[in-house]
Amino acid sequence: VPRGVNTMSASKQPHDIYPILAKVASDPIACKELLFDYNADKTLHYKVSNPNDFVSIGPKAWSTFQELILNGDTDNRERPFLVTLDDKIQHAVSAHIGDKGTQSECEHTHEAISEVHSRKEPGTSISFGHTHPVFGASSEYGALPSKIFITLDDVEHQQRQHDRNSPTWNAYQRMLDSEIYDRHSCDYVESLYKSTEPDYLPNGVVPSRFHWIITPRLAQIGVFEIPENQVGVIVYHPWKVAPEEGAQV
Repeated sequence: VPRGVNTMSASKQPHDIYPILAKVASDPIACKELLFDYNADKTLHYKVSNPNDFVSIGPKAWSTFQELILNGDTDNRERPFLVTLDDKIQHAVSAHIGDKGTQSECEHTHEAISEVHSRKEPGTSISFGHTHPVFGASSEYGALPSKIFITLDDVEHQQRQHDRNSPTWNAYQRMLDSEIYDRHSCDYVESLYKSTEPDYLPNGVVPSRFHWIITPRLAQIGVFEIPENQVGVIVYHPWKVAPEEGAQV
């Protein structure tokens, strides 16, 4: 099947969480109910961008998003993925799926990040994404940072995977010193550090300020921005599929 060709059934056409969030963003009670329904992080301040401030998705990236939805709908496993994204024009060029995780976690390995970085398109940065599972109507994890937190032991275990003299070890130490993992969810802390802590990533990797979450069994896609110098705040943007690579719609 050629890339960019839609192979999904009408019942599984991907939809954007942006308009759902936009309806409740200014209503604290309605927003709290939405976050509860989607098992989302309630410690964050959710904002929405102007409707015209969208992220466009090129055919290569879109084909991979469809693949993520089809595979995740079947096995309900989490999957990490990396998107090469031109932040200046907010355009996703391509996407690359990492190793399949479990029904509760997945990981962006340094090896996978370095590999995608080494062959990314000129002018693009690395945008991070992962999928969420659904365990029935009462346990849906939507395309929002989930309510799952990591513990001190989790962070220390991750730190021990790196050499004590490495920049990444030091980045984890700053995370431990700040105790941010006690205040916000794992999804948010990971996104924040990947966008704002250069030492958290392999040497030379330029991260995007945009992050993606896809819930395959809901066919739901969300893209949010980590705004500069605003810890605890995320901004959701609408997305649109571009008709041609590099074009915006």
